[in-house]
Amino acid sequence: MLAMQAIELWLNAYLLHHGVSAEALRGMQHDLAGRGDLAETIGLRLRRRTLAHLHELSSRREYLITRYGSELLGSWTQINRLVATLEEVATKVSEATRAGRSDLRAAPSAPCRTSVSHPVPAAAAS
Repeated sequence: MLAMQAIELWLNAYLLHHGVSAEALRGMQHDLAGRGDLAETIGLRLRRRTLAHLHELSSRREYLITRYGSELLGSWTQINRLVATLEEVATKVSEATRAGRSDLRAAPSAPCRTSVSHPVPAAAAS
């Protein structure tokens, strides 16, 4: 569920960065296919398989069902496919928005990686 929400937020970031209004995004509700299609129209280049996966998630209403009624879904998207979609969207949106923002002073040089874990400092763990 968190991976699907992260995909939605990455696509939102890209669309907002390219001038789509927050109101328009809210009107799309949780339509990952619609967001993916609109992002592609604006210039985000996703693999066909990734875009097809966004359409599958939307047509099966997987986001809504996992959030509000997981017992209604008979089968789930394979986790490796979901992670691959998330990593591609995160990497490409990060690169695209960073490339188009000359007003950022010190942008990180590496794209966001979803598989990196961040250790908790000892003081915060206790």
